[in-house]
Amino acid sequence: MENHQEIGFTLVSLVLLGLILFCGCLSIWHGYKTILFFRALRRRGQSVRGKVVEIREDRDLSENEVSLYPIVSYSFNGQQYQVESDRFLFQPFTVGQEITLRFLPEQPAKCTWRKTGMSGIAWMLFGLAIVLLSCLGLLQVTQLLYVQAFY
Repeated sequence: MENHQEIGFTLVSLVLLGLILFCGCLSIWHGYKTILFFRALRRRGQSVRGKVVEIREDRDLSENEVSLYPIVSYSFNGQQYQVESDRFLFQPFTVGQEITLRFLPEQPAKCTWRKTGMSGIAWMLFGLAIVLLSCLGLLQVTQLLYVQAFY
């Protein structure tokens, strides 16, 4: 009976590590897409002046943290856009402030005020660390499962 419980716990650990590995892969994918977006912005991106029309607050009650998201209005080719931009931490915005936005002409509703894609690199490094650690964990757990099953 005890051996079955150990194998069950090991299988649950295997599934959890697989989910963590999947999350790491998603993080890498998100970082890669961010880097591609900023590379495309450097090649064929356009700039436009936008106006901060609102700042949305998102409160995390469990951690007493407030995230701020500027909602920016701008026009391109006669069409008006209003988008919620990236969360900002270090650059304060105020309602009514004009900021420079960059976007791709084929996707004018997707814009950014950021100048670099450093967040993409951060997401990729974070994901890579998670993938490596979860792979190490998977190796340990599969080795333990093998020992439990055959010895």
